[in-house]
Amino acid sequence: MGNRLLVLNESSDIERTNRISDWANQIQIRKAFVVIFIAFLTVVSVGEIFTEAYYRSKEADLIDTPDFEVSFPEKAPYYQEDEFSEITKTILKYNEGRAASWEGTSGNHWRIYLLEWEPKRVSKKLVSAHTPEVCYPAAGYKLHSYLGINSVVSNGVPLNFRTYLFKEGDNYFYVFHAVWEEKVSAFEDYLETEALSQKERLASVAEGKRNLGQKILGVSVIGPKTLEDAKQALINTLSTIIVPTDA
Repeated sequence: MGNRLLVLNESSDIERTNRISDWANQIQIRKAFVVIFIAFLTVVSVGEIFTEAYYRSKEADLIDTPDFEVSFPEKAPYYQEDEFSEITKTILKYNEGRAASWEGTSGNHWRIYLLEWEPKRVSKKLVSAHTPEVCYPAAGYKLHSYLGINSVVSNGVPLNFRTYLFKEGDNYFYVFHAVWEEKVSAFEDYLETEALSQKERLASVAEGKRNLGQKILGVSVIGPKTLEDAKQALINTLSTIIVPTDA
């Protein structure tokens, strides 16, 4: 009987020791988790502090670019407001957007769209998602050729247009696509091309440009037979619709 009690007591002691050991291990695991979590929060916080300090130091070199609005010619012949599709609205997430078409005084047919993004972290990515190379072929138009950059200063507002020639059936039309950003480096030309690529986004980080408000101004014209004619028609039309908003 005494031996049985001794064995039972020894078994109880072993179980008690095992439970204490398991409990101690759990405490150690929890402590390790807490240490790792605190270390993670520390790294994130330090990263945020350094990132904020970096951008603040760089932002001192940024200057405002001339801002503008578009005065849509609502009294022009055959003027019509165009609606963006729900898919376009969902993908681009712009804050304001407007598009219209009309016939110009020389018989050219115009279509203009203006999209605006307020300053936020994803604005540049959203802007880069809307380019003629992507959107026009998706709508059934064929890209005939890319015609380079055409820089225009309209009513004091510099705009840098990527220029394209598209084809619909037997008809050709020109597309001018400009990206406007609210701030640029003090050492950057207003008319410098926004490449909208990974390289350009990395350059924006190096320049300290973040969360910037952006706009896209797109202009298409049917009628001009040559690029020079299209450029001159663009200059003439922009002079009637671009409205500077800077005081």
